[in-house]
Amino acid sequence: CLEAGQAVTPHTVAPKVTMFVISGKGAFTVGNQTHEVEAGSFVVCESNEAHGMQAKERMIVLATIVPRP
Repeated sequence: CLEAGQAVTPHTVAPKVTMFVISGKGAFTVGNQTHEVEAGSFVVCESNEAHGMQAKERMIVLATIVPRP
């Protein structure tokens, strides 16, 4: 969960990451692209691909990391 204005700066991890927005609105950065997201949005980040997020309003995100680091 991120409150409005909170962010996770872009970073990389070895596993593949998927992120599903359960509620709220914000933006996900994947590689060099930024995507506006809202409840129901789904984003995939490949292995070692930079990714981050910023909440425009309270945003709840379910992230999966496969395989487990």
